[in-house]
Amino acid sequence: MTWNELLYPDLQDADAQRAAIERFHALYYHRGQQTWMNTYWLGVPTAKCPLDLWIYQEILAERRPDVIVEAGTYHGGSALFLACICELLGQGRVYSIDIAPQEPLPQHPRLEYLRGSSVSDEVWRELRARIGESERVLVILDSDHSRQHVLAELERFHELVSVGSYLILEDTNVNGHPVYPRFGPGPMEALDEFLQSHAELRVDREREKLLLTFNPRGYLEKVLPGADDAAVDPDAAEVFLPQRSAPPPAEVGFAALLRELAERDEVIAWLHQEVAVRDDMVALLHREVARRDGGISRLHGEVALRDRRAEELAAAVAESAARQRWAEERCRAAEERWAAIENSRLWRTVTLYWRWRARLRRRLRRAD
Repeated sequence: MTWNELLYPDLQDADAQRAAIERFHALYYHRGQQTWMNTYWLGVPTAKCPLDLWIYQEILAERRPDVIVEAGTYHGGSALFLACICELLGQGRVYSIDIAPQEPLPQHPRLEYLRGSSVSDEVWRELRARIGESERVLVILDSDHSRQHVLAELERFHELVSVGSYLILEDTNVNGHPVYPRFGPGPMEALDEFLQSHAELRVDREREKLLLTFNPRGYLEKVLPGADDAAVDPDAAEVFLPQRSAPPPAEVGFAALLRELAERDEVIAWLHQEVAVRDDMVALLHREVARRDGGISRLHGEVALRDRRAEELAAAVAESAARQRWAEERCRAAEERWAAIENSRLWRTVTLYWRWRARLRRRLRRAD
């Protein structure tokens, strides 16, 4: 039993591996603002899966193309990446095509931009004029992903690819392969139709060795017609998974036993390390719980203080209401006393006296 079989028993089955890959693929793709759309090469957005870019540099180092044609510039990050790899290899130049690239575009001595549709005759003539007959050409298609446009690109650019080089069709993962199921017919559907009549292009599943790729079945190696009986991919629906080699014949004897014990000791040592790591995590969690308990205690104290302040405020409100009622009662009593005075005989007498006095004064003034 190997370490992987011991530690990950649920991932030994091919279907379980495929399901795990597709789930991570969906998570990585649909969190694009955090992952692939947030990927930069020398500060320039690339909008690529970094694992695919790693495969690109492996292909460039192995096949050493003289010319790389990229359909779909966008910000120019992937074009700059390819030009930098060519510079490191000391060979190759890049032509990147787009109708409306996002300015400003990065510059490099080995990089040139062509503006226009990748399937237009004008761009095609301009591109062919820049490429020598004997030069080795690699093509990457990443422009309009609609089925008809991709099919038109495949029909045009496959002739440009040199034997032994690659035509890379990007974003074959959309429309449910396994992401973006509502995209509609796209690169994968165009590829299925194209491969039915082009046996010179072989799907190279070995280029999917890193398990996560945005280009499933999209690495097309150009071979001589009839040179490979598996030119058309016989297992279009399968995800490439490295196969485990068959176990060696059983070894009998003391040496085999020692090797087995050594393997077990390594597993035990690893498990001890894992237990130590878990213990550290548990201690960290205990400290975090203690910290949060302290925070909760402080919150309880704050709540109790606010409760006391609320009670004091309620008492003050009640006292104010009582004072208001007392003032209202005093006002009513004064009004009642005043009404009693107005209704009394003495008040009427005093009122008549003051009226008589006022009339008398007016008569005296007239008499004078």
